[in-house]
Amino acid sequence: DDAIESWKRVLTLDKKNANAHYFLGKVYAMRGMVDAALLNLNKAKSLQPENALVNSAIAEVYVLKGELHKAREEWMEAVKLQPKDSKALINICAVSLDLGEYNDCIEYGNKVLESGADDANVRYNMGVAQMHMGDIDAAIKSLHRALTLTPGDIPTLLNLGEAYDRNGDHDSAVSTWEKAAEKDPKNPHPYYNLGLSAYKRGLHEEAYAQWEKAISTSPTYLPAYVARANGFVANSKLPEAISEWKRVLEFDPDS
Repeated sequence: DDAIESWKRVLTLDKKNANAHYFLGKVYAMRGMVDAALLNLNKAKSLQPENALVNSAIAEVYVLKGELHKAREEWMEAVKLQPKDSKALINICAVSLDLGEYNDCIEYGNKVLESGADDANVRYNMGVAQMHMGDIDAAIKSLHRALTLTPGDIPTLLNLGEAYDRNGDHDSAVSTWEKAAEKDPKNPHPYYNLGLSAYKRGLHEEAYAQWEKAISTSPTYLPAYVARANGFVANSKLPEAISEWKRVLEFDPDS
């Protein structure tokens, strides 16, 4: 509040003070007042159109609003103004993955690497994008590097395990997911993935046991119930499947 009042006083003396509008926008964003933030940041942008920091600040506010395409456009403008701004490139890589624009994710990730910044998040995002595009070998390489930079990171372990599994290297997949489970025993995702992999290989009892572990760590983890129900259906165990679906509806009546 004191910061806002101070910058407002600056504007009473100088209505075209771009810095005042910029910092007002930043503080409003911190307060969650996104419309006021955008109003001031866009004013700063009109006064200082060559200031890439303003574009990046606007992009961050659009992320808060969930308007990722607009955020991406602002970071693109920032890169045009400062082509070697690795932070903007990293953000474009990340938001492109969220938007499902996997080629752009990889392209801008490579630009980050070419700039000399070896960033774990970039390696992770590129790995996930490469996996979505079916380039599994490249995905494994990227995710391995991400794990080297951030040892024990759970999302990286989960996705690396999935990449191994898709590549037919089930032993490495199981080992990787087991590391994730050891690192975070209360996380249901590793057990869920272990169950899916086991089921695909015909190890149905092992799959059910892993899904039970997922449920025991998180009783409201619905994917494990659904997976188990689908397994029961495939094995003509319809009463068991119905029982599972009823349990899902207890947690999510609108499922």
